[in-house]
Amino acid sequence: MTKGYVYILTNESMTGVVKIGKTTRTPQKRCEELWQTGVPTPFRVFEAVYSPDCHALERDIHVALRGARVSSSREFFWMPASEAKEELDHLHRLQVDHLIAEFLPHHCAVHECIALDEDEIIKMGIDLGVGPSAIVRTIPNLDPESLSAALRAREPER
Repeated sequence: MTKGYVYILTNESMTGVVKIGKTTRTPQKRCEELWQTGVPTPFRVFEAVYSPDCHALERDIHVALRGARVSSSREFFWMPASEAKEELDHLHRLQVDHLIAEFLPHHCAVHECIALDEDEIIKMGIDLGVGPSAIVRTIPNLDPESLSAALRAREPER
């Protein structure tokens, strides 16, 4: 796994086309590298996400958008930047959710005296319609008393 950015670049000289690629530097630096004599206007960063595995995320988005690809040997796609952003955000969330699930196999410590197991996080996510990462991000904002009360309320009656 290589940490880095997956980006969506636009160029006013290429209306309706986006470039989707990866870099281990910054997306802005990549834009500067791409502005050569063959391109009349500079690229602009439309969206960029920091990924725990930028190679895999770039591959996944290229596969998902293969029907819009300009050429199989280039990272350009015929599509609105907003649609590419939606797909990138979706795939990035899936990647992070999978990573969280992989590295939190049995529990997620919330407070020194409270812990949620993975099954509880998954159930909460299904009930709320969100992924595990959203649950994990929210937990630190809860105090132990409210979290305990919420968990007791979810326990099945015996």
